[in-house]
Amino acid sequence: MEGLTMTRYLIVLAAFLIPVGMTGCLYDYSDSDDQSGNRLNTRQETGEFSSVRLSGNYFVRLENADVSSVEIITDEETRQKIFLEIHEGVLTVRNVEKRKFNNRKEVKLIIRAPGIHSIKIEEEATIVSENPFRFDSLHIESAGALKMDMELQGERLTGTFAGATNLDFRGTVASVKLNMPGAGKVNAFDLKTEEMDLSMSGAAKAEVYASKRIHVDASGACSIVYKGNPEQVYTNVTGIGRVHEAR
Repeated sequence: MEGLTMTRYLIVLAAFLIPVGMTGCLYDYSDSDDQSGNRLNTRQETGEFSSVRLSGNYFVRLENADVSSVEIITDEETRQKIFLEIHEGVLTVRNVEKRKFNNRKEVKLIIRAPGIHSIKIEEEATIVSENPFRFDSLHIESAGALKMDMELQGERLTGTFAGATNLDFRGTVASVKLNMPGAGKVNAFDLKTEEMDLSMSGAAKAEVYASKRIHVDASGACSIVYKGNPEQVYTNVTGIGRVHEAR
């Protein structure tokens, strides 16, 4: 009777897992390449992806690479709660821990791919780059707390940031369009752009560069300072916000 019960359990488990496999590739890394103390360092080559979706609390380093891979660095207990899935070109990293995201341990990720076109942050993340991060077009969407410190090299950057946001950008991007309805700060004097579009509200602050055109929609107590001596300057300010050229 005990053996029959176990057989039924395995059949039910298999029936549950099969549909998951049909929707995409599910990676659950249980082996580690390097273990030091209680820190696990796990690296796995993955299927191709061009979009990244993060659910949890992560410190992320983005790298351009010929082969897509994800490296996870955390303790063993936390690692067991991190799941990766690739479906229709989207890499999803998910923490299934049943506590509030701001009480979870930060997990370090190193994400490598030939080209990433979109990034979505659902909870909390810090994203950095050690070398210039190259792209044709990149869209960033954040509903949580986000910090970014990156050198960028691309044609077009767009982003919507609804949560607390702190962006430190440098490099060269031809066209930038940022929408920041939440509390945020943009430090981008060293991000050389030709065209800059900003939509900000609340107490957001921005320091940006544009050589051809800057367009600003601001409400509340926003402060926008720009460099680059752009040929065209368009501003629509309501409230006590201010837009002015850097002295």
